[in-house]
Amino acid sequence: MIIKRFDQYFIVLLLLVAMFSSYKLFFDNFQTNLLKNDILIATITEQLNTVKLKRFGNMAWIDASLNDRLTYNDQIYTHEGSSTQLSLVDNSVVDISEKTLFKIGKSDKNTEFFLEQGIIHTRFNAQSGSNIKLHLNKQTIELNSRNAVVSIIKNKEQTKISVLEGTAQINEKGVVTTIDNNQFLRLNKTSNILEVGKDKINLISPIRNQTEYFSHPRDILFSYQPLSDLNTNFVIEIASDPEFKNIYRSQKTTKHSIKIQFADDGVYYWRVKTDNTNDYPIGQFKLVKIKPPQIFAPETNEEFVFEKVAKNITNKIQIMFENTQKNAEVELFLPDNRRQLLSSTDNILELPVDSMGEYSFRIRSLLIDGQKSPWSSLHQFKITQALLPFAPEAIMPIHDHEFIFYNKEKMLVDLKWISPEAIPTSYNLIIQNLKDQTEVENSLLTQNFFRKKIKAPGKYSWKVKMIDKWLRVGPYSTNRHFTITLMEIKNTLPQDGVVLKLARPDQKVNFEWEKKSVEDLSIFEVAKEQDFNHIIHEAKTNKNRIDVVFKEIGTYYWRIKNKETSSNTSQYAEPIRVIIEPIAPPDKPILPKFQEFKIQKKQTSWIESLFNMLIPSAYANDYYTKIQWPAKENIKSYKLEIYQDETMTNLLMAKTVATPYFDWDNPPMGTFYWRMAYIDFWDRTSEFSDLSTIQINIDNNLQITNEINLTSPRHLDEEIFLKNKKVIFAWEQQENITEYELLLSDDLEFTQIFLTLKTKTNSINLEHAKLKKGQFFWKVTGLGPYNTNTSSKRRSFRLMAPSPVLASDLKPSKTTPTSFKTLGSYLIAGYAPSKDHYEIKSTSLKSNIDDSTLMSFFSKGVFKFNNKLKLNYSLFFKKGKVYDNQNWQIFDLLPSLDYSLHSLWIGVGVSLNQTGVYPYTPGNTKPNYVGKTYLSPLITIKYPMVLTENLKLILESKKGFGGTSLFLLDSSLLWNYTKQSLISLGINYSKKSFDYETQEISFSELKALLGLGLIF
Repeated sequence: MIIKRFDQYFIVLLLLVAMFSSYKLFFDNFQTNLLKNDILIATITEQLNTVKLKRFGNMAWIDASLNDRLTYNDQIYTHEGSSTQLSLVDNSVVDISEKTLFKIGKSDKNTEFFLEQGIIHTRFNAQSGSNIKLHLNKQTIELNSRNAVVSIIKNKEQTKISVLEGTAQINEKGVVTTIDNNQFLRLNKTSNILEVGKDKINLISPIRNQTEYFSHPRDILFSYQPLSDLNTNFVIEIASDPEFKNIYRSQKTTKHSIKIQFADDGVYYWRVKTDNTNDYPIGQFKLVKIKPPQIFAPETNEEFVFEKVAKNITNKIQIMFENTQKNAEVELFLPDNRRQLLSSTDNILELPVDSMGEYSFRIRSLLIDGQKSPWSSLHQFKITQALLPFAPEAIMPIHDHEFIFYNKEKMLVDLKWISPEAIPTSYNLIIQNLKDQTEVENSLLTQNFFRKKIKAPGKYSWKVKMIDKWLRVGPYSTNRHFTITLMEIKNTLPQDGVVLKLARPDQKVNFEWEKKSVEDLSIFEVAKEQDFNHIIHEAKTNKNRIDVVFKEIGTYYWRIKNKETSSNTSQYAEPIRVIIEPIAPPDKPILPKFQEFKIQKKQTSWIESLFNMLIPSAYANDYYTKIQWPAKENIKSYKLEIYQDETMTNLLMAKTVATPYFDWDNPPMGTFYWRMAYIDFWDRTSEFSDLSTIQINIDNNLQITNEINLTSPRHLDEEIFLKNKKVIFAWEQQENITEYELLLSDDLEFTQIFLTLKTKTNSINLEHAKLKKGQFFWKVTGLGPYNTNTSSKRRSFRLMAPSPVLASDLKPSKTTPTSFKTLGSYLIAGYAPSKDHYEIKSTSLKSNIDDSTLMSFFSKGVFKFNNKLKLNYSLFFKKGKVYDNQNWQIFDLLPSLDYSLHSLWIGVGVSLNQTGVYPYTPGNTKPNYVGKTYLSPLITIKYPMVLTENLKLILESKKGFGGTSLFLLDSSLLWNYTKQSLISLGINYSKKSFDYETQEISFSELKALLGLGLIF
């Protein structure tokens, strides 16, 4: 442990040492670079297309813009077709061609160039001169000049420095070399040494980086001078890239100048060759196509209004346009079809106008060489003379409008008007109190609306007049009247802005208000908006209170209108805002960590007891345990989950109950884990509680503690064997025992039991013929709830007369496989597709419909009480579509109580029939729904036939009487293929009929029955 802790401290110490070392190593350099980053080196003065810029210390490239400042280690990259120009702080100029990667720096007094690839041209300052430190590959040289133009090229083929104009000194490692016009330095790829050379051709025109403008296809003069007389044949090559991979034009000539026509703008490169080598100077020029100037003002069809338009009055409008050439022609078209031609060297021009009407003008740029750009499109404007101001039109409020206020401090009135066909500068508004004709407002306004706070209720008038920008005053608008009514009803509940927290959506909210008289009628109104355009609740009452249930949460407004009986006047209360919100969601429940619950016996009512007579108690819920917890206020239901394990992987039960307890029917005994969550009346579910442990045990009152006391026959009793005589085996009844078992054996230890009988009573009668002759032993065992049991003592009994025991009557103690000879109760459910015939009869109409139904199901069941009495039921349900979205359906429930007459079973019961159909009658546009439900008596006849031990055929007929006439024939084949499972195959025919108004409706069905069953 000590070594591990020392390792941790040692690692922290190493990190601190590394951080301090990095600070000492890099901080000075970082601080120096940071200071250098504030030093201006160059500025972008020209740019063609998109040029990329990456600032020192940044990873991302951004778009460069004109006048961007370049500082230490900033990088420039030009795409194909783009270029830029830099102005250094010493007034030297750097032209950067396309596809060039260039970085600029500063060291001491020298500007540093880092050329990774591409072409740059540098024009040194002619007055003070410049020093530039140039980095090429691993070479660093210094350039010094006053008036030279130097071209620097670096690509895969060559690295070359050419002097195009003037003289430059090149210092390489202390060795100074002077090169003149048309001389160059080339880096030898093999020796990595700069070698001096002389150009073969002197390019004269177009000059380097020259920009030419054109509006139509133009001839460009190419002029050059050979510097040797070796060859008089020249090839002029013009390309769109400095590598001359994309040759635009190639032409042979023997002259020293030639004109070539161009129609496309862009950057071009040219050279003159006398042989097949590429060792020739490269010229560069740019062609810019002149477009029509763009007009910025005035807007198209803009109207200019003057106080007066005449020949002797000077009125002018100002036009603004693009004037890149600083020389433009403006052609003005006057309303009288005259034209004027004006010139401008600026981008703003004032046009004189002396008559009303429509004007138009167009503009074109004039180039230095006499070329002209195309005319712009015609731009129109209109000159009109201002009319005298009109009377404004009052639009709000309407005449004689009544403003109702409920608070004296909130009596604000908005006035609004419009001025047709006029150019307003200001308005004069006057508001008067009609009672005493006093002015409450006389203001000069610049907008066409005004908000006025009125101090006292009453009737007012208002008017407004317009004053235009030439101070001409127009007439007043028509007088408008409005009325201010103050209505105050106090002592309202709830007050404005109150938030009401409701525990449930159907909770009533109480509203109260003040009334002057008990006889006054109050009208209560609720709306979602303050304007009460859509009232969602309205009620009239003579009381001063009312309860309302809100269907949704949210913000509501309510108000009262009291109709005073004495003065026959109505008075509104101020709308009051009330916010309806649910209470806070329920908290997480807290349960005890451990609880023990007891299993108890249910207390049954007489109805449940009667039902238990029909259904054996073994299948009823006779026992339960009550799981309880503290009730929670404002909770609608409780959601609980019971698990078999503490990890909550095996869910035993999930239940939602409305009470603070849960009756668990026939629960298992043992230890379980449960949790619970609250669900409030807003259907919000809380977080589940922590897992709690419950122990479920059987109640002490249900445990069997006493042995069974045998009463008959007594121990060692003897009887004379008679064939028809019976032995009565009896014992005392115990409360908690649900089933008794009588065991008979011929040995004291009951190693071989020759007869086992079960009963729920406390006695069994056996004929002598069922028993063994001589002496045998018997005892009774009792089975209680949850496998609790007890037994009696052993007793001996003897039959004196010799009587052979019938082997066929003896039953082994082991349970025999279930067969139809011993079959008791069973349930069957399955699918019953049918062929249907539907018939309607009336005095004038008879219709028949045949159809098939696939949505058809059935269920059958038999509950056997004894060998003579059974409860039998049949259930059929089917559904189909008859018209549009209208469905028909048939539901039949046929329970009966059957009694055995040897092989034939006769039964009585009831027939519950629910039939929903859509009979069509003449004159109806669509069928109308007809639904009938009948409860009528039923007679059944059933004849079962046992074909084999596991195969049985049942023939059955049922007849119903009453509101619905019913006849049914059923034939079913049952196969007991496992101990507790059945397969049922059968066919069923039924016919039902009933009367509807004047029609007789009948329905016959032929069903095929396919089902699965369970024996119990």
